[in-house]
Amino acid sequence: MNLDRKIYLFVLILAAVSLTGCGILGGDTPPGLTLSGDGEDITVGAGTYCWGGLCADGIYPPVVDTFVQLPADGQVTLEFGRPKPDSLFLALDSYDTFPEADSAASTRLETVPDTISWTPDVPPGEYVLSVTARWDRGNDAAYHLGVGVP
Repeated sequence: MNLDRKIYLFVLILAAVSLTGCGILGGDTPPGLTLSGDGEDITVGAGTYCWGGLCADGIYPPVVDTFVQLPADGQVTLEFGRPKPDSLFLALDSYDTFPEADSAASTRLETVPDTISWTPDVPPGEYVLSVTARWDRGNDAAYHLGVGVP
């Protein structure tokens, strides 16, 4: 490899590293979301999101093959990594009809506590919990988790 190509390659690598550090390439991603169930926790990353000026599309409908059994009272307990979102929308959809049918239950939180607790009024069964979170400056993310309601 001649000297011009080595210099060009070095400058290209330096530029890529610099842009990654600025969030233009790679950048940060939204925080994970942890669902606490009946004796088990599962943490998932965002599917589709826009974060720090970058947008990524997840598979839709998402593949949900792990179900966390909720406690006997059916309470959904969620916790975000930092930073926590400014607002969020929760929807519970029957696993058998997701995403074609209307949600079995949903709620919107304009103020998000450190630990989110929600007890949807739905019959026992397997559901897909869809969480859409919004942060300031146009950041948003969608998460999907499988839950078993006793």
